[in-house]
This record gives sequence, structure tokens and C-alpha cells, in this order.
Amino acid sequence: MEQPTIEQEVAELRARVRVLEDIEEIRRLRMLYHQHVNIGAFHRVADLYTDDAEFVMGDVAQGRGRAEI
Repeated sequence: MEQPTIEQEVAELRARVRVLEDIEEIRRLRMLYHQHVNIGAFHRVADLYTDDAEFVMGDVAQGRGRAEI
């Protein structure tokens, strides 16, 4: 079995780091979402979504885009 090149190893490590960074960003967004909801800062919740986001909370609430969210 052939040893991977340094370039291949670096590429694999970069990909693995990217996954970990993505996971951490999702954790950060969840934390901010819950903080804003818990203190009633609903106007800040919309800032966590993308411009084309869709929010659905069963029959209670729904919206498309930041303005509706």
C-alpha cells in the first residue's frame, strides 16, 4: 500500500478541520438562537438566518426570509 503524499495529507487534514469548524459554527448559532429566544430578543433571531431562509414552527408560526422571520 502506497503512502499518501504530504499534499494529500494536508488536503485531508484541511477537510477534517473544515468539518470541525462547521460543527462549531452550528453550535454557536444554536447557542445564540437560544439566548435570543430566552431573553425575548426575537428581533435578533432573524439575523441568524440567511436571506432565503424558511422558518416553520408547526401551526404556530412560519415565515420566509429575514423580514418575515
